[in-house]
Amino acid sequence: MLNSAYVYFGLYGEFDPAQLVDHLKITPTSTSRKGSRNPELVIPRQSHWKYGTDEKTAAVIDIYEMADSIVADLEPHHGDIVSAIREFKLDAMLQVVIRFSTDDEISTPAIGFSRKALSFVDLVSATIDIDTYIESEG
Repeated sequence: MLNSAYVYFGLYGEFDPAQLVDHLKITPTSTSRKGSRNPELVIPRQSHWKYGTDEKTAAVIDIYEMADSIVADLEPHHGDIVSAIREFKLDAMLQVVIRFSTDDEISTPAIGFSRKALSFVDLVSATIDIDTYIESEG
């Protein structure tokens, strides 16, 4: 089994996702509204707006590269993101989700962030969260 990972920038709080999409003028990867029902998911305790990469499955995964691709897309909109965070009272997070292979022949993903990514996170007052999972063959 190979490693897999995806990276996204998320905005969280109590808001109408459609209003946030209109404010940012960025098409998100996904949104959900607090309390919305989806039989496949837990009922969200807060609304979210997410912009992210597709999940990458490979022997070699570079989180630096994935995070930089998100930042390259969002950085031109940093002013709108900062104003939305203030206006809608949002929390912002750069999120990394990694599933590690247990195969000793597969390299573990390179986890880190470029200065550009860290500057963007600081500019919009976001945090970074890394979720890791071990995927056993089965």
